[in-house]
Amino acid sequence: MAIPVLNRRGVFDKICLSLVAVYPIVSLLFFQFYLLPRNAILMVSILMTAFLFIYCSKILFGRRLRFDDIETKYYFLFYWIVIASIAFPYIYWGQGIFVNFRISIIIFQYIYFFLLLKSRIKRRELERLITAYFLIYFVLKLIGLYYAPTKIFGAFYDASELLDDRGAYRVVVPGIGFVFLAFFMHLYKAIKNKKVVDIVLTIMASWCIVMSLTRQVIVVSFLLFMIMLILRAKRKFLLLFICAVVSVALFSYVQTTSNKMVRGMVELSEKQIENNSMGDTDIRILAAEYYLFHFNEKPLSNLLGNGPFHASSDYGKEMIKINTFKNFYLSDVGYVQIFVLYGVIGLCLFFNVFLKVAFSCKISHLQWWHYYFVFVLLTNIASQRMYASGLFVSIAYYMYVLYFKPIQTDEKPERID
Repeated sequence: MAIPVLNRRGVFDKICLSLVAVYPIVSLLFFQFYLLPRNAILMVSILMTAFLFIYCSKILFGRRLRFDDIETKYYFLFYWIVIASIAFPYIYWGQGIFVNFRISIIIFQYIYFFLLLKSRIKRRELERLITAYFLIYFVLKLIGLYYAPTKIFGAFYDASELLDDRGAYRVVVPGIGFVFLAFFMHLYKAIKNKKVVDIVLTIMASWCIVMSLTRQVIVVSFLLFMIMLILRAKRKFLLLFICAVVSVALFSYVQTTSNKMVRGMVELSEKQIENNSMGDTDIRILAAEYYLFHFNEKPLSNLLGNGPFHASSDYGKEMIKINTFKNFYLSDVGYVQIFVLYGVIGLCLFFNVFLKVAFSCKISHLQWWHYYFVFVLLTNIASQRMYASGLFVSIAYYMYVLYFKPIQTDEKPERID
């Protein structure tokens, strides 16, 4: 897959485009390949993130914002992310400024949007980049499955062997966001153009989603897949009936199959339902209640947030104590995580961006990135999808901006009418 190039051939344009192509793999820590030196890779990622703040400083801080500009919401969100991530852990917990920057490189992936703006990369070129990274992910997923239970990728923070408690090895390769982007993008194109290549890529992405062995991801992807099909169909009621029949058939299959992978996820769900019926409240609900009503001792933290934590600080030690003795993890309660780290203000700014894009047009005019934003909104309930997907949100948001502000001769994407 060729790296996309702009028509302009200036040296600075090529440097900018090279950064667009390289930053994803650096921010993903080179997929955390187990043979790479973790500290060196982390330092490369930190330095590149710092460099992007300088490189994009003019477009980040030198632009006059207007409230009627569609990018303004994203600017305000990113400004708040930076302020809350750097300042508040230091003010409230005495966590060092450099440590705050280092621990925030995940959420700082939202800066990628400004690099895309600076590069003025065209829609079709960015689509090729999405597909290229998806294909890389697909190959790495196969390699990870081949070597399972040995963990080949995603091994920087946990090098223990993979478990098959869900009927298959849960191989986690950093960068699954490219799978979701490719899934919605190629599904959209397959429905519209009916090209074999898009159908094949959609099937490949669907396989990756199923092999994530994450129930909410699989269910939400399936529902959005059905919705996109129904909205495209000329005979909507007929397709709705077919989808209903298929859904019932799938439900029956899930309940009766002896497939180890399916049974593993079903049994996990049944166990959780049984615990709830016996009066045991779901651990995620307990975690959400604790972080919402008992964690913040300072009332101002509810409004402003605490920022990210590092394990070596008092803030981090408090979090580790909660994780160890209560089994409450912020990563399991996505919106509560945003509340704890970025406060009510941050939560409102995140919603301001995501809801605006997800519901920014008529249903009949929905583009594939609309579905991606809805996907993030739904799957963030019981995961940290919104916090950890800045790289992929940046791409989808840039597509959204291009739809209203085409770059030079860039054409608007074809609509599903």
